[in-house]
Amino acid sequence: MWGLAGEVGPAKTVPVPPAPARRRSRISGWRESRRARIAVAATGIAAAFAAVMLSPLPILLQSDYHTATGERRTVELEDGSHVVLDSGSAITVDYGRAERRVKLLAGRAWFDVARDSARPFAVAASDIRVTVTGTAFDVDLASDAVDIALERGSVRVSWPSGKGEDKRHMAPGDRLRIARADHIVSASRIPESSVAPWRRGHLLADGITVADAVRQLDRYYNGRIIVTSGSLGRSRVTGVYDVDDPVKALKLLMKPHGGHVRQITPWLLLVSED
Repeated sequence: MWGLAGEVGPAKTVPVPPAPARRRSRISGWRESRRARIAVAATGIAAAFAAVMLSPLPILLQSDYHTATGERRTVELEDGSHVVLDSGSAITVDYGRAERRVKLLAGRAWFDVARDSARPFAVAASDIRVTVTGTAFDVDLASDAVDIALERGSVRVSWPSGKGEDKRHMAPGDRLRIARADHIVSASRIPESSVAPWRRGHLLADGITVADAVRQLDRYYNGRIIVTSGSLGRSRVTGVYDVDDPVKALKLLMKPHGGHVRQITPWLLLVSED
């Protein structure tokens, strides 16, 4: 396919043209590019396979309530408090006489807590603890951080430190991001109406990175979404996207940045620069 040959008469001398060398160079480049694409695809397939094989079955077994990929669920607890679980989330519930305890095992949840000053309501996510008596707030347990946003009321957030315990008090509209590794805290303000937009099926991107937006969409996709370009992952995005159609949302999100979405398998999407 790639080689071209012709008959040459015995009385003619035919010089070797330079084109074949260029063709070989193009072939070599095509092969190298093809090998690179295959390597990226293979890495992505391996990651998707690992994600399936290492699915959090122990988390599901120990949870009292959980959701599947793409599912949102509202749970009413015994005291009248309500919990909305996002896609791929899980909690345990332990109510005692002195305290109402919930542990976020995976994903994120929005809490609307019934007031009971005699029994504080505490949510644990990793080693971060949120304590309230009656309020509404959102907690997101990510791989590298815990995000907390307060819609109404007040909460106290605490975590272990070298001094024993650090804590912050939050007011409505406050948002905290606490790194799980070193507990570095980033604080910001958002409109109270923007707390937990995922309850309405929306991803609200307000200058977040592409990598963070993809991480959020990934929880709604029945497989894995992998960004292969570091520079693309660091780009900033703004907009409102429909998480109930994560593939469409991903393509819309990538369009302004020239990102290309490729479906490698039914369970794997690769995002790369054109």
